[in-house]
Amino acid sequence: MKRIVLRLTAVTFVALVMIALTGCDKSEQAPAPAGDAAESDHSHAHDAHSHAAHAPHDGDLVELGGAALHAEVVHDEAAGTIAIYLLDGSAQDPTAVEKVVVNLSHDGQPEQFVLEAVAEAGETAGTSSHFTSSDARLVELLDDDHVEAQVVVDVAGKQYRGALAHAHDHAEDHDHGDDHDHAHNDDDHDHDHVDEAGDHDH
Repeated sequence: MKRIVLRLTAVTFVALVMIALTGCDKSEQAPAPAGDAAESDHSHAHDAHSHAAHAPHDGDLVELGGAALHAEVVHDEAAGTIAIYLLDGSAQDPTAVEKVVVNLSHDGQPEQFVLEAVAEAGETAGTSSHFTSSDARLVELLDDDHVEAQVVVDVAGKQYRGALAHAHDHAEDHDHGDDHDHAHNDDDHDHDHVDEAGDHDH
């Protein structure tokens, strides 16, 4: 009788160990936390943003229709021209459209400029991904701080709009960045002087 009890006890013990080991395996195979997936999504979004930040013609990018399209604006001061290249959502591939207009508002007065299409190889007649204007009035107004500008694009009967920043606004942003770097360098230089003074004191 004692042997039977001992055997039952041993079997029960082995069963409990098996159950415990099975539970550990399940815990080790738990899915990755949601935070990892969020970080991955953030990385993809950051990559997409960085990818779109570099325009093919080194112009200024304007988001149209919530970034469904992009207009790359190139201001050639030497030639006195404004060129607009239409790009897809990634701001990399050309997208042919029917019409490009620049609407301006200055001193409460609206003014509109229709850009001329430039024929590009492989694009359907009546559409283009490249538009230009040599209108001196447009070039002048786009350099005016007090002028509000908007690019309007017609695609298959639908309009896409986007606000156009002044070219020198971007230059000022770069200048501020340089000033910020100089400030950091000056701070580092000051710290070096403080450290040297401290060494002399010792």
